[in-house]
Amino acid sequence: MKIGLNLYSIRNMIQTKADLIKTLKQLKKDGCDFVQFSGSPVPLIELKDASKKSKMPIILTHSPFDRILNDTDNLIKEHKSFGCTRIGLGMIPDKNVYSDDKNVIQVINQLEKTAIKMNRQGVSFFYHNHHYAFRKLKSGETIFHYMFRKAPHIQFTLDTYWVQYAGVSLDEIIPALNGRIECVHLKDYKINDNFEPEFAPLGDGNINFKRIIKLAKASKTKYFIIEQDNAATKKDGYKDIVKSIKYIKENF
Repeated sequence: MKIGLNLYSIRNMIQTKADLIKTLKQLKKDGCDFVQFSGSPVPLIELKDASKKSKMPIILTHSPFDRILNDTDNLIKEHKSFGCTRIGLGMIPDKNVYSDDKNVIQVINQLEKTAIKMNRQGVSFFYHNHHYAFRKLKSGETIFHYMFRKAPHIQFTLDTYWVQYAGVSLDEIIPALNGRIECVHLKDYKINDNFEPEFAPLGDGNINFKRIIKLAKASKTKYFIIEQDNAATKKDGYKDIVKSIKYIKENF
């Protein structure tokens, strides 16, 4: 099974173009097949060269909210320059938007219009969920469900950890998103010694990835992407990434 990495996981290692190329080459040696670009200040116009020199495909990004809405054409052009047709949003940057029904619905409508514009130019827009997206609107449905129902051109990068954290069933949501989760973030959910939830290498937490990956494949997921938010803050965090890659390669 092919596996990728969201580079945000090792954002401390990709602060310059030279570091990015070096890291991509190392990831390839360690069994990574593709990456998502996120968490680096390296300009998008430099990614074609970085991808070519490392022989590492970049299949998805997390891009700035303002550029997605207000600089769409240039953003699309930059992505196409390094062969990427998936533009992602990590989250709506103002968390307060998620707490106001009117504001969050307005933003969803804006993102849907942008997704339509991207589609016309051969690019897809992907929304990445946190637990905020599962707050219930006054109507009784979650923000996430409203987006799914009312914004049919938006695709989703489903994050397994944040779904679990929000108390939503992965077994139920994955089949419900059939055809709209081409990308999935594989992120494990561990209870630490202080009895608190914590990010962990795949296989060290409580998520049943054998079942989740099977369901995702049946729901037309094409790219499985490792993500571990806290790896970049750990002294030997890269070892966690290698452990996760090895877990996938040995079990799937």
